[in-house]
Amino acid sequence: MSSSVDPQSPSPQLPSGFSPLTPDDPRVIGPFRIVGRVGAGGMGAVFGALDDAGRQVAVKVIHPRHAADAEYRRQFAREADLVRRVDAECAPAFLGADPAAEQPWLATEFVRGQTLKEHVAEDGPLTGAALLSFAAGTAEALAAIHAAGVLHRDIKPGNVMLSAEGPRVLDFGIARAAGDDEAEHAVYGTPGWIAPERLDGAAATPRSDVFAWGGLVVYAATGRAPFGSGEARTLLARSREGTPDLDGVPDELRPLVARALDPDPANRPEAAEVLDAVLDLAGVEPAEAGADQRSRLRALLRASWLGFGTVGRGAGPWIAVIALGAAAVPNAGAVAGAGAAGGLAAGGAAGAAGGAAGAAGGAAGAAGGAAGGAAAGGASAAAATGTIAGMSKATALIVAGATATAVVTGGWIGGRVYAGEPILPFGAAAEETPAPRDGTPVEFRGLTMWLPDGWQAERIEDEFGPLSAPDPRVTEEWLVLYPGGQEGCADVDWMWADTNVPSCEHVRVFGPGGIAFGGPGYGPITAEEDPAPQFIPASEVPGCPEGRSVYTEDDPRHGAEVAETRPVGDQQAAYREVTVPCSQWEDPTDWSSPVNTRYYDQRWWLLPDSEIFILDGYGIEALDGILADAEVRRAERPATQPVRFRNLTFEVPGEWEVVRNEGEFQPLDQAAASDDWLLIATDPGRPCSAAESWNSHHGCPSIMLFGPGGISTGYAMSAVNESRPYHPAAEPYTCDPSYDTSAPEPAESLTPQEAGLADVGDRRAFYRVWYVGCTDAPGDRVSTDGPTVFYEQRYWLLPESQILVVDNHRTEGLAGMLAAGEVTA
Repeated sequence: MSSSVDPQSPSPQLPSGFSPLTPDDPRVIGPFRIVGRVGAGGMGAVFGALDDAGRQVAVKVIHPRHAADAEYRRQFAREADLVRRVDAECAPAFLGADPAAEQPWLATEFVRGQTLKEHVAEDGPLTGAALLSFAAGTAEALAAIHAAGVLHRDIKPGNVMLSAEGPRVLDFGIARAAGDDEAEHAVYGTPGWIAPERLDGAAATPRSDVFAWGGLVVYAATGRAPFGSGEARTLLARSREGTPDLDGVPDELRPLVARALDPDPANRPEAAEVLDAVLDLAGVEPAEAGADQRSRLRALLRASWLGFGTVGRGAGPWIAVIALGAAAVPNAGAVAGAGAAGGLAAGGAAGAAGGAAGAAGGAAGAAGGAAGGAAAGGASAAAATGTIAGMSKATALIVAGATATAVVTGGWIGGRVYAGEPILPFGAAAEETPAPRDGTPVEFRGLTMWLPDGWQAERIEDEFGPLSAPDPRVTEEWLVLYPGGQEGCADVDWMWADTNVPSCEHVRVFGPGGIAFGGPGYGPITAEEDPAPQFIPASEVPGCPEGRSVYTEDDPRHGAEVAETRPVGDQQAAYREVTVPCSQWEDPTDWSSPVNTRYYDQRWWLLPDSEIFILDGYGIEALDGILADAEVRRAERPATQPVRFRNLTFEVPGEWEVVRNEGEFQPLDQAAASDDWLLIATDPGRPCSAAESWNSHHGCPSIMLFGPGGISTGYAMSAVNESRPYHPAAEPYTCDPSYDTSAPEPAESLTPQEAGLADVGDRRAFYRVWYVGCTDAPGDRVSTDGPTVFYEQRYWLLPESQILVVDNHRTEGLAGMLAAGEVTA
């Protein structure tokens, strides 16, 4: 359930790193009362919340536009299967989820503190027993993840929190099941942390995660990435060569770290072996004969993990917007089986949940699906208080027992919490193998239909477009489906625009061409028009189809149209029943007789996202069942997509997310003006936070495009020119957590490291590379506290077009994309 309150009511004080709720944000989600926002991205938002026992929880809520996508809901539940398997000491506990809710949600333990990256930047590297504890804790998390048949694939400093209880591995946003051989369009991960075999096309394995663990320990011990800094291609080459910089890694750890970073995965240890080795190095003796790795790790953390988790995200008072009594306790029906829903996008609920808040949201226990399982650290606290996700353990057990089948059917149960044994077993909830379908499968653009016995299907290639004009033209396939036993369907010369097929009742299935040119006068077919368009691809009213029952304008059937949605598989298609005009000779045997207008009925289904249009001009009864029983596969993203901004067009990868925004830009001593700007998120595993304004942090690898507004205010609220970097504040500001702040301090802040001209289409742009300073301090965006560090920025400035392209992440390939673009006059 969700609830909202008066947006005008005063907001309570927020924990560190939280932002206030918007008027549209829920105030209650399932059994949790919301405290504030932790972060947001393209897929949803992450909230800090409390259960009715006061336990701090991170809850990810899916954006409504994705909640309406049945395929995304299925993915939500499938990926939970990865999360629910894991029972780790050093990953946030999975508490529950509801993929069937109006807005699906996922909850994990909230982890207070800083990421390793934030801690090292502020307080320096880890040393001594703290470093060994960190190495052991992160190895334990990986060992548990791998034992559950899961691969993390994105181990790096921004994805590990330093909590009061120990390190916590976060963000399962790009995790996969071991052995999942489904093809991917790219190698996902972060340059410098990706195992070299993956760069050569090999699938990830547990030892790919161990490679990243080795780099993680180097970073924790030295404050440097294992392969230094620089362009992505440079980092990738160094990792392939197996030449990490281990200076500063303690002597006792160096051999183990070197093995982990070996370019040959066969020479790397398994995570469980790493954990044993580090525990031995730390001198942790078993508390009793036969004590396991977890007991030894707990002993090490109790003795050596001190002084962490007191600052960072989540620190400060937690006050729910709605008081305790207003929060609904879930009933048995609502509490049916979070396990089946588990870790959305393997990127879990917490701030890093699915990467939604990226590193910026990391503290939210971002366990990205939170290593889903039972993380003992904070989880054992839940066992001590006797609550699970706000329910008493007794209630949770009763509910789980009473609704055992709900795991299979898609409800939710409170998540497992480690207490010696899992409190809430997920049951033998393996999905049953679907029964074989009756009929013959026919596939078209991701739509699979099972045709009854005797039905026929023909696949035709045609040119779509106005018959009287040579352009535009689209050549593509379309389908004809018809019941068998019709002599009139034999040897038909099918043409997409010809609806006059004597004595053959049939269905037509079109793609983009039929949608673009199938309407009256070769116009488009859309679901937005009222009345809905008929399928009449002609410049004038066509003849009536032979053999069709037609009627006059005064017939009761005339104008009796239907506009609703009907199922096509698990999708809801726009469904229309329309009255179609046609011309008919008064005497069909005499073409010189008067021509009258008559009408017949037509119905169609439209799936805009899949670009599929299904036409039935005969009222074939079996078609409704065929379509309802069909399957619709989510269309794959195109390899590239165009970005259009002002007079610039260029192609970027299809997996990047392009968001157009409108901002208020106010140069110093001048009036504010509205202008468009673009934010392009370049890492699907780390969605951007919702931008508070054009000059706020976004917490993700990204590119920004500005017009006159951004140019006029991009340097200290005055104009950016070829002699100034993009620095949109009059004071120092804190670093965006997604920046690589390892650039050296420049000798002169207004002297670029590179200065020249670069191609943008057929134009020449000012190209500059700067080392820009920011303060590595927590808290407000504008701050002079903390050390000043530097990140690399490059930009392209087209003064005549008034376009500024800013890249603070050295995005690989961007220069080539811009050079291949087009700038119109």
